[in-house]
Amino acid sequence: MNEAQKKIISNNFKKLWENPTWRKKLLAKRAVNNFEKFKIKIKIDKLTRCWNWIGNKGRYGGIKVKGKQKLAHRYSWEIYNGLIPKGKLIMHKCDNTLCVNPKHLRIGTQKENIHDCIQKNRFIKGEKCHASKLTETKVKKIRELYRQKTQIELAKIFNVSQ
Repeated sequence: MNEAQKKIISNNFKKLWENPTWRKKLLAKRAVNNFEKFKIKIKIDKLTRCWNWIGNKGRYGGIKVKGKQKLAHRYSWEIYNGLIPKGKLIMHKCDNTLCVNPKHLRIGTQKENIHDCIQKNRFIKGEKCHASKLTETKVKKIRELYRQKTQIELAKIFNVSQ
């Protein structure tokens, strides 16, 4: 098979892959290996040079590899750089959680990741946090009442635990 024939097959495969029905059939027949599956699920942003994940998405992209779900950016790191050391995580230099460009990723610790988040003013705190139970107004009120009431009394008033 010459290069022109390979290119025609590759282009035809991409057209089939773009059709969701055919994509399921190809995956069911394991017609593509994991790396091919990975490459096809990337859209490159020419401006930022991010490789945006267009496959299974949540806050981070996901890919199934050997029957196990993996985060796409971690899988990208493993493909291009090798295994991730135990206790380490993969950080995005570009702050785009869907980016899988290995040049935009780096190994770090949880502490480094939080420090990076705070430095870049991306750390959600106060009532903006989804898990927040108190508004800023209620926190100010608790601080005013703290000298007059016990923690247990305050917890009951504001419907929180001590």
